[in-house]
Amino acid sequence: MTSDTYPWRSATPREIQTYYEEEFPDYVDDIPNWITPTGPIEYAIALTDPYPVVVGDQPTENRNSKRNFIRRSTQPDEQPEPRFNKWDDLLEFFQKPVHNDPKKGDGPPSPGLIDPKIAESSDYEDLDGVDVSTVPAADAIYYGLEHHDRFWVLVFDIDAKDVAIEDHKQKNDPRRNKQIAKEAGVRDKPPLSEDQKFSYTWDDVQQSIQYGFELKTWLEDCLEFTDTEVFYSGQGTHVYALDEDASHHYTERTRKFLMAYITEVLDIPVDTKVTPDDSRVMRLPYSLHADVSRIVTPVNSPAFDFRSDPVPEFLKADNEVEQ
Repeated sequence: MTSDTYPWRSATPREIQTYYEEEFPDYVDDIPNWITPTGPIEYAIALTDPYPVVVGDQPTENRNSKRNFIRRSTQPDEQPEPRFNKWDDLLEFFQKPVHNDPKKGDGPPSPGLIDPKIAESSDYEDLDGVDVSTVPAADAIYYGLEHHDRFWVLVFDIDAKDVAIEDHKQKNDPRRNKQIAKEAGVRDKPPLSEDQKFSYTWDDVQQSIQYGFELKTWLEDCLEFTDTEVFYSGQGTHVYALDEDASHHYTERTRKFLMAYITEVLDIPVDTKVTPDDSRVMRLPYSLHADVSRIVTPVNSPAFDFRSDPVPEFLKADNEVEQ
């Protein structure tokens, strides 16, 4: 690690919006070609704050009903055209998810977010606790692992918190795993903060990257994959096996066997729930992990400096001001 590192902190809603308006568009051409505006079954956004919803033109029965996580299909059955025909459509959604929610105006079962302009009208002026001047940003952006025509893709998720939990288990930590998991992780503070009972460390993040490359090597040497990629996810690593083989369909059973072998034989703490379940979502490459202000970035070496390399411009500006 270099000594000249950047803050490990949450991004503000305004910083998030600025990132998706000014930086992210430059990365669109670098997004891996297996991810397209219409390719994954859906895209999803975690909002920085819960926000009210409506169904069609009417508020929900519970007028205080809010959402902090939304999934939007790329091509619902009831629509003749895809939701997102091009990256510009998605960019608008990422930049202002409330204003540009494609679900707004649809009927049930999935409600749409209230546009502030609508919320200001007389029909909604009595919504309790709603400040229409504050609009949530995209705390995280995901794409669906279920894909229209790339069912052979394998994805593995290695989180720093799982590395830390596994380390404590090996040290015979007497606490139950659920309690350890609840106490693990980082939100607004660095992983070494003294006020946390248990948290992962910088070393756990680095170890997750090391594990990612160990898994990549195993996939190539033992399973003979030729197209594998490693991404730094913000608080861990994502590993992809992408060899195109339309005749081979990895079943849930096959994927669970892989998970058991990787965790029990290779001793790599992969999240066993992600790979077998194609209804899961994964962080979109080059999106912003707003909890720690880091960009989801492709990694070519275990020596990748996650504290200094994948930083957005607003962190660099912070650093210049402090100096």
